[in-house]
Amino acid sequence: MSETLQATLDVVRALKSSSGIKVGRSFEGFFSDRLVQAVSQPNLVSAIERLAKSLDASVEYVGGKRVAAFAQAAAAEDAPA
Repeated sequence: MSETLQATLDVVRALKSSSGIKVGRSFEGFFSDRLVQAVSQPNLVSAIERLAKSLDASVEYVGGKRVAAFAQAAAAEDAPA
């Protein structure tokens, strides 16, 4: 698995875990809908920001190590893919 993908998935998992949203349906379905909406953004940083906002989560709770790896990955050559 590429480092870009791994760093992105780590941040997405951490945002899911730190979500403050309570939903009446399954959280997985809710999360899936929000993830699809987020990836419509033009770049990785915008997608993660939108996902965090829609989950009532904050990137600051993700942890410095994950965020640092993601920041490097967001600038990587394969990030647009």
